[in-house]
Amino acid sequence: MNERLTWISALAPRTSPEEIVTHLNRIYHKYEAAVFDRQHPELTEQLPEVWSRLLQAASPPPGEPPRQVLDFGCGTGFEALQLLETIEPGSLRLLVCYDLSAEMLARCREKLSRFEAPLKFTTSLDEVLEFAQARCFDLVVTNSLLHHLPDWRATARLFRDLLAPGGFWINGHEPSVSFYRNSECRTVLEDYRRWRRWRKFLDARAWVRRVSTLLGITPNLARLTAREFNSLGLTSLPVPERMVTLLVDLNVPHNEREAESVGLNPTQMAEELARDFDQAFLETYSYMGPFYEGRLPRRWRSRAQDLRLRFPTDGAEFAAVWRRKRG
Repeated sequence: MNERLTWISALAPRTSPEEIVTHLNRIYHKYEAAVFDRQHPELTEQLPEVWSRLLQAASPPPGEPPRQVLDFGCGTGFEALQLLETIEPGSLRLLVCYDLSAEMLARCREKLSRFEAPLKFTTSLDEVLEFAQARCFDLVVTNSLLHHLPDWRATARLFRDLLAPGGFWINGHEPSVSFYRNSECRTVLEDYRRWRRWRKFLDARAWVRRVSTLLGITPNLARLTAREFNSLGLTSLPVPERMVTLLVDLNVPHNEREAESVGLNPTQMAEELARDFDQAFLETYSYMGPFYEGRLPRRWRSRAQDLRLRFPTDGAEFAAVWRRKRG
């Protein structure tokens, strides 16, 4: 069990820990929707190339009929955009975009409005579940989703039920525990963190970000989320602001110790999913932990590249393609 879920018991919850994590995610992403794309440059700068390879690995054979696709946890529409920009005209029967956050979904709808494609947008999980009996999706896509979920295995079982036999599930951009279990990767990360602690005192951008947050120009997402969540009365004691992002990013490890119970392991996932899915593709990347390599000084990009060459399966993030078994 994820150790962070046990923290919730100290708050005297009036509902299950899983429900509390779900509520926190809904509220947090409500506020994050307006700034998400701006605060995650790694998506637009790093992931399009990764998603090109993912979509290629999940491409249908020539002559297949148009596909029905589900974007589950679509957020502001990154993965839907990758799909729509690469598929052949006429190869899409329907794209269903689902997200728990109405605010995220609104951003997704706006982003995809330029496409003349059969699209459906919904915040209703019940609407998605209506497709389960027919098993009519040829492709399910997710990106940066699993690490928010209290039970990713249950979601994988849902995808199994939604996918037609032989259909694909692409799960992109999730944290891997392999990075924190690799001593050399951890050493380079700690070296960078020490350098960064001294460097940020001289970094004007860091001071601008700090002042912007203090003045309220940049929203304090954890504070806004804690305030709204605590007004719901789902716990007898208030959720501390410092706990919010740790529960929202439930499966994101920060160190070697946490990697024992927090985080996702693509090798272990392949074993657990073996009954229903084959792993058709796997790629790991991000060799500076939570810090996006593309905007780091050359010295640190070079050290990250060295790790990538020596440990190709131990990146801090991974993306995979799963094919639903027939029968």
